[in-house]
Amino acid sequence: MSNSRPKITIHHATLALLVSLISAIWSSLLFYSNIAEYLESPFSPGEDVGSTAYNVTFFLLLIVIGSFFILIIYKYRRSFLKIIFLASIFITSISIFYIYFWAAEIILQVNLSEDIILFMALFLAFLFLALLQTKHEYVIATSLLLYGTATGALFTFLMPAWSVIAVTLATSLFDIYSVFKGPLSKIIPGERGSFEERSEKLPPEKLPDELKVATVPFRGIHLGMGDVIFYSMASSLSLVNPTISILRWCLVSAALFLGVYITLKLLEKRPVQPALPIPAMLSIFTYLILRLIFQI
Repeated sequence: MSNSRPKITIHHATLALLVSLISAIWSSLLFYSNIAEYLESPFSPGEDVGSTAYNVTFFLLLIVIGSFFILIIYKYRRSFLKIIFLASIFITSISIFYIYFWAAEIILQVNLSEDIILFMALFLAFLFLALLQTKHEYVIATSLLLYGTATGALFTFLMPAWSVIAVTLATSLFDIYSVFKGPLSKIIPGERGSFEERSEKLPPEKLPDELKVATVPFRGIHLGMGDVIFYSMASSLSLVNPTISILRWCLVSAALFLGVYITLKLLEKRPVQPALPIPAMLSIFTYLILRLIFQI
């Protein structure tokens, strides 16, 4: 989350609605194409406790290793960090765009060769990379929102529902640790001291340039890409599991919106906040109530 103290209004939280809306488009594409049947996943497909624990452990291990790797690079080879972020986004976006082009091909019932689909995915990945090099905030924000929501929706189809829920909640706990005591606390506040000291050295809305490609800028705040991905996972899950439900999606999106607004309001008191726990808890709690109690 941003390291500034902007005056938060309800308009800032509309970012959550944008995430929900774009996620709904991606997840609908994956749902109606039924492409999950053709995809190989490193996650266990089981809904039992053991499978869920495995998926949570595997996912958290990736996040923890990635977080401390970023911290090490930031401390010792800071100039490489932006290149690493861009390279990671570029490489993963090829696979992600390929899958969505493939899903679109199934729905539209057109017969494209794998080479053509790969070429389109490569072209879009290069275009995406070029857009991230611009100075236009809304272009960067839109590009990263498309990437983050596409990734989150895809994760929803690669894991069983209970694993998505457990992974989201477990990552929320790590997010709290990361922001207050862990890797992120060493990168943002740790570098510049107290808020008053930062204000004297650098405009507080400024993030280190190396981190900008990993955050979505929006009305003076910065939302981490990881947060966008998990918001998308919660939104996509509510739309498609166990089947398509617009009502369930709307209610969970409203809970997500409320959670983001509460989190952003906390920025007025502390310049850095974990952006995942409150929105994740509210949206997952709402989803579970609708599923288990109201049978929606």
